[in-house]
This record gives sequence, C-alpha cells and structure tokens, in this order.
Amino acid sequence: MKNGIITISNHVFDEDYVAIRNALAPRTGYTLVWKNNHLRRLGAMIRIAGSIPIPTNDSSATLSMMHAVDKCLQDGKWLHIYPEASMFYFYQDIRPFVDGAFVFAVRNNKPIFPLVFSYRPAKGLYKIWKKKGSPLINLSFGEPIYPNPDLSMREAISDLNKRCHAEVKKLMMDNTPEVK
Repeated sequence: MKNGIITISNHVFDEDYVAIRNALAPRTGYTLVWKNNHLRRLGAMIRIAGSIPIPTNDSSATLSMMHAVDKCLQDGKWLHIYPEASMFYFYQDIRPFVDGAFVFAVRNNKPIFPLVFSYRPAKGLYKIWKKKGSPLINLSFGEPIYPNPDLSMREAISDLNKRCHAEVKKLMMDNTPEVK
C-alpha cells in the first residue's frame, strides 16, 4: 500500500466507507462518489472522509476528476471505488462491475485490493437491538490483484474487472451464511 492502491467493495449502507477507513487505519485515502452525494444530508461527512466527486454531464469536470485520481495514485495514496457504481442496502450478491476502477488501475499500474461486506444473522442481544431484517455486517479482505502487463490496455481492463469480480463474489460466498 506504500506506492498507492485501489480498494474496491460492494456498497451496501451509507457509512460503509467510514467502516473501510477504520479497518485500514492509520492509512487515509480517498473515495470516488457521485457529485450529488456531496449535496445530500451526509454530504459533509462524505467530504470530510476524503472524497473526489464524480461529475455528471460535464466533460471538463470529468477530465479534472480523472487527473485528480491519477495524481492521487501517482502520489502513492490509497483510493476506494465502488465498482458496482450504485448502492442497494444489504444486498446479498455482487452486481456487475463497471470499468472505471480498472481503467485507473491499468493506467497507473496499481493493484486492486478487493474487500467485501458480507452478513451474518443477528443472534442473542444483537437480535433485540438490531432493526428487524438488518443483519450484522462483516468486512472481509482479499489479496491484491495486479493488472496483467502483457495485455493491451483494453484487454487488461477487462481481465482485471473479471478477476476482481470473481474474487469479490468468492469473498461474499465464503463469508455470508444464509441470512433471512
């Protein structure tokens, strides 16, 4: 992680990035979030946690965001991206990944460090305290996955996407008992 890394995970509740930051402390990093999230009720917390906004419908702002991400990685910083590009509360599967995280990884020759939020049923006192239907959450860590330097950029992005998706799916399957 000293030379910069991209972490990825499923996005399943509002504060999951805070959980990731705490798990990886004392390292601090940045996350990519949709610009509109900066304007929501949790926007201040998102900005304080270290976010880079993803603009919409503005090519100049998108280019600036891409330069900021490249600089972050070239400076040896840690960057978190939600490759599913959306959030569904407590969703117990992994949706297809968009290529953004993998474009940055290949372009900057940085590894992807897969993480996954998985669930376990609430038991005992937790069952009383937790809202009905809200499972307890685990954060599991995979091993870094490196881009294949022998492939063209397009092939390397696709290959990295597929390998990371398979690893995140495996982490989810291995760490989630049946939760109802």
